[in-house]
Amino acid sequence: MYMPRKPARNGMLMWTMATFVEHPSILNQKLPYFIELVPHLKPNDGGGAYAVEIMMKRWRFANKPHIVTDSGFGSFPLIKKIIQWGGFATMSIPSGETQNLTPFIAHNLPLNRWRACINEQGIILAIRTQHIESENGSTSIGRKCVITNAYKAISIPMGIVDMVSTSFSKITIFNF
Repeated sequence: MYMPRKPARNGMLMWTMATFVEHPSILNQKLPYFIELVPHLKPNDGGGAYAVEIMMKRWRFANKPHIVTDSGFGSFPLIKKIIQWGGFATMSIPSGETQNLTPFIAHNLPLNRWRACINEQGIILAIRTQHIESENGSTSIGRKCVITNAYKAISIPMGIVDMVSTSFSKITIFNF
């Protein structure tokens, strides 16, 4: 039986920490600059979140980077580790990993609108409802979830809706 190599057909999967630098010869253009590479050598080697932890351990500068990830990396345990490390993060997370806050935050949330909450540790969870189109052309309503510790509560537009007590601790919910 033959099984094609997935997901990368040729080469090795590398977890990367990158930034952009100004292009030396083209005005207003940027070039990617890789800061750190962590090879994905074998199945179940910890995945993207573990690669971020390795990159944090190898970081040798006083100023910490703002780590931005997709939902393959993002989680509440990882953002808590980044906070303990002294860094900032903005991460997409799977909608099922919102620590049971989705029913409170997304209740009666109109399509294509965001609602957010902030906990006592300064972690902001924002949820957006949106149409999701499947491969067969049907649509359903889904949610996009983002967590961050990179913004202060004062920068969120006013409009406090409610105070909710959950197992996550006390949170404040905002509409915007």
